[in-house]
Amino acid sequence: TSEHHLATHDSGTDAQAQIAAIYRWYTDRFAYLLGKLDSYAEADGTLLDHTMVVWGSEIGEGTTHRIDRIPFVVAGGSRAGITGGKYLEIPGTMNHRLLVSMLHFMGFRDRMSFGTLDQGMGPLPGLVA
Repeated sequence: TSEHHLATHDSGTDAQAQIAAIYRWYTDRFAYLLGKLDSYAEADGTLLDHTMVVWGSEIGEGTTHRIDRIPFVVAGGSRAGITGGKYLEIPGTMNHRLLVSMLHFMGFRDRMSFGTLDQGMGPLPGLVA
């Protein structure tokens, strides 16, 4: 087995199997966290219902260092304005829109951009009510 970062640059079968195992482990940890948050009562729901949890990557594809098409999972927040249960693919949108959406979720609705590379404005359409 190789180091995690190096394996992301290797398109070989062994490296890809290693990466798949690593992400299965991350998936299990993410599911565990969501389960724990959902097990605590909070106001009119659970802690998960009032919390936005984001899991993703800093890069879209390790072998090429692409920074577009970065997959993210947004969970929770159903009692706090997150409209879930759907898959959003927004072509031409960088992860900055998700960061702006997160700011809006936390009450910073005056922020419409994030960072110096952000070319767009506003949150992701359809994520935060």
